[in-house]
Amino acid sequence: MAYEEEFGRLMREFGTSIGLADISPNDEGLVMLAFDELLVVHFGVRADRGELALTTALGSVDPDCRASLFARLLAENFFPAEDDFYFAWDAVGEAVLLTAKSPLAALTVEDLSAWLLRFLNQAKVWRVRLQENQSETPAAEPTERPPQPAATPTFTTNPMLHAASWA
Repeated sequence: MAYEEEFGRLMREFGTSIGLADISPNDEGLVMLAFDELLVVHFGVRADRGELALTTALGSVDPDCRASLFARLLAENFFPAEDDFYFAWDAVGEAVLLTAKSPLAALTVEDLSAWLLRFLNQAKVWRVRLQENQSETPAAEPTERPPQPAATPTFTTNPMLHAASWA
């Protein structure tokens, strides 16, 4: 089965599992879902690699704070808290992105749900950090790795129950 067809099947099954039975990729091959009105996650297949990719915008960054924040994000990419999550910069939209990828063939609906929940929780942590960074004074040079939270904040309700889809 072609990766695009496998992606469409997985998204339909996932949609059914969360009460959105009509989920299917748009003309560009993407599925976009909003969770708890906080995060819009783009789901897409990288057919050349057979991977499912997730991406969400975490927010913009004050130009005066970018150097110190980018240093923190690069450090996190080097020693990520979640091995399959990475940060990127959208220069056009001027936003920090959180992205993840996983082999599509290995994903079941249950695996996708668990992976997505980890992704949403990590995005929530970094949205808070981005907001905190806006109020910090820019540092000349980062001196140490950013502190990790004592406990990872999690959604208090299942965000899958509050998902919305659009084409």
